[in-house]
Amino acid sequence: MKASFQPEELEKGDLVVRIIELVADIQNTRTEALPPLHNSVNGEALEDLVVSNDPSKEILVEFSYAGTTVSIATKKRINIRVTVF
Repeated sequence: MKASFQPEELEKGDLVVRIIELVADIQNTRTEALPPLHNSVNGEALEDLVVSNDPSKEILVEFSYAGTTVSIATKKRINIRVTVF
């Protein structure tokens, strides 16, 4: 499952919410049934890194969360990919 956003489309906290929603969709479950994201990654630090990134620089972040691999790549857009492992 994939999603793509312009950095200016996201407000504070939106990146974390969108990651949780994508994982819930791929796991076919409710967001409330998932463990807290902060068990896998510091959501505030992740958001600061990804959303505040200089658009001319490319960033790739991957982490495991709730039985999935979450990959976030940036270069002018924020691209999120969630795969089940």
